Amino acid sequence: MNADTKTALDNAIQNHVAHATNGAYLTDYFIICAATEAEDFGTGRTIYMFLTNESQPPHVSMGLLAYASDYGSPTPEEDDDN
Repeated sequence: MNADTKTALDNAIQNHVAHATNGAYLTDYFIICAATEAEDFGTGRTIYMFLTNESQPPHVSMGLLAYASDYGSPTPEEDDDN
């Protein structure tokens, strides 16, 4: 990921967290993505990847994933405008 994209992603996540939590600071994140290339539509083939904070240790990423698995949504219910 290029530096501009990384900065934009980090800023967008931080802004969302701050808005959703009344100003809390983002410390770590673990985003799981799934993608399918156009020629693979309908075949069941999927590409999986994850994105984390650059300096985030692997055990923190696994902890975030375990928390999400155990408790579902890690944030309270939000209004539709968030």
